[in-house]
Amino acid sequence: MRIIAFGGYDAEIIYLVGDGDKIVAVPDWFKDNDFRRLCLPSVVAKPAAGTPSEPDFEKILKFNPDMIVCWHYYPEKLEEKLPTNITVVALDLFDPRTYLEEAKKLAYLLERDDEINDYITNYYSRYMNLIGDRTKSLSEKERPLVYWERTKPYESFGSKSYITPLIETCGGRNIFAEDNFDIDMTDAESVVKKNPDVIIRYAASKGPETGYSIDDSAAAKELRESVMNRTELASVNAVKNDRVYILNMNLPLGIQGPVGAAYAAKIIQPDLFKDLDPRAINEELLTKYLKVDYDLEHHGVFVYPPLNAA
Repeated sequence: MRIIAFGGYDAEIIYLVGDGDKIVAVPDWFKDNDFRRLCLPSVVAKPAAGTPSEPDFEKILKFNPDMIVCWHYYPEKLEEKLPTNITVVALDLFDPRTYLEEAKKLAYLLERDDEINDYITNYYSRYMNLIGDRTKSLSEKERPLVYWERTKPYESFGSKSYITPLIETCGGRNIFAEDNFDIDMTDAESVVKKNPDVIIRYAASKGPETGYSIDDSAAAKELRESVMNRTELASVNAVKNDRVYILNMNLPLGIQGPVGAAYAAKIIQPDLFKDLDPRAINEELLTKYLKVDYDLEHHGVFVYPPLNAA
């Protein structure tokens, strides 16, 4: 089978179950991710075929794929210009509400059910359930309000986004949980009015603030200070109580999901998750499932300020 992995997170699953050699092309932006450069070097080395939103059909046909995997937004656009012998599969593989079902579907297509079941049972579900089981009985009052900002000031996540269920699993409440959007620009006035107890600001996947290739936290500190120093946020609980955090954008997504959830849980419910060690969870992913030798104790910046160790 020859596969074009246009979704990014699909390539992670394909590689993890042992079929990375079946990938013949990736999207243009696939190499802009230091997790993949570190852990999926053979896939990163594959040629690009445009992007699912702007596919290079000439290149796609030259790669002669049997299957193209992409996010659910794009199959129709691809199918209308491709021959019928190329199967287009819509899988997002980043939303915790659908992740397990989609991962199993992809593994089934690859005839790798045993490999994905090992990862799901002994890693993904093990840690996601651990976190969810501790928070499921929390009352609304015990759940802090969380403002999760993307990579632009006041760009945030609403009810349709994967961030809302992630925040809930980790013991918080998204301040935009009732707003009917996925990712959209909000405004300072809305954030101030909702008065979040916690602010989590994403650091972009390309750096320079966080990532596996970053050892100095100076840029993450500077990004945090830029949020803390917004005059319009001075009265917000998160700023007044010093609960503003920078988090690597890749961590809550794809096969790294439990790592991101562990960091978010410690940020949102620090007392409830004193014993949780995101670094150990990450190390298990790297060593057991991806066979990568990487010293997490001395390299990488993933969250700022640093969280208390387990």
